[in-house]
Amino acid sequence: MHTFINGALAAAALTMGCALAAGPIAVADAGYRSDQMAELAEMSKRMVTDYLTQLGISGDALPTLAFIASGQRARSQCVDVSGDETQNDWSNDYCPTDNTVYVGQNILWDSYRQYGTAGSISGLAHEYGHFVQSVMGVPNPRNANETIRHENQADCFSGSFIGFLQDRGSINAPEDLGSVERFLTATASLDAPGRDHGTAQERIDSFTLGYTGGLPPCSQYFPATPLIR
Repeated sequence: MHTFINGALAAAALTMGCALAAGPIAVADAGYRSDQMAELAEMSKRMVTDYLTQLGISGDALPTLAFIASGQRARSQCVDVSGDETQNDWSNDYCPTDNTVYVGQNILWDSYRQYGTAGSISGLAHEYGHFVQSVMGVPNPRNANETIRHENQADCFSGSFIGFLQDRGSINAPEDLGSVERFLTATASLDAPGRDHGTAQERIDSFTLGYTGGLPPCSQYFPATPLIR
């Protein structure tokens, strides 16, 4: 388990007392260039799928990762609110219909240059959280409140994944956790009508729940369909 002080991710890392074993892949800001985002995406996929496999999810069920290079587009089997089924270089989405995580070069580079490797990976892990929801039968949201809970649960999954990396010695705390906190704050919704993600505090709290307790507490968002059975 991981301990937080006042819910702040960066401060939490200073209290870590766990003995960490070296993992096979480390989250390190190795000076990626914009034309190396495919490599970052592939590394992120390997780390997340390793976690999913350890959770007992069959390799056959794991989603495909579709990397969309700058200036390119890809057709998915999911449509947005305007009826468009095209994914692009700014996409960061999970489509349950074709079981694919779509990530665009431009959005990955934008998050990497601002929030480093850890922030980028946590954002991609959020989309894999939607995959876990789909596999475990979490119902699709039917209203704004359920949409926010759905997104907060994906943040909780992301937190459990980052906690998994920390236990393996694959992240550099507190720097990496500070990067994740900045990412969550920057990508949060304002507390206003029509929002479709958690506020900054809700996102950080949801991430913290998974980071401190692993995946089981993340089931509290939809108790009828737990993420671990």
